[in-house]
Amino acid sequence: MTFDLNGKKKVQIKNYKGMILIDIWEYWVKDSGQVLPTKKGVSITKDVWQKLKAIMPHIDEAIKRFDSGEGS
Repeated sequence: MTFDLNGKKKVQIKNYKGMILIDIWEYWVKDSGQVLPTKKGVSITKDVWQKLKAIMPHIDEAIKRFDSGEGS
């Protein structure tokens, strides 16, 4: 299952060797039209995904501080 973020970045849920992984990856398109992953990306486990979701409000708050000029 794949979700498009902005045309070049995608989130993919996959099963790899019996382990569910969440890939957040950047892609590029060859002249032939074939879409391929770049080296820019990360694969995380369900446990890491759950931790990321749990701290999302803190990340959102930090982004707001940077947007207002308070972040460093």
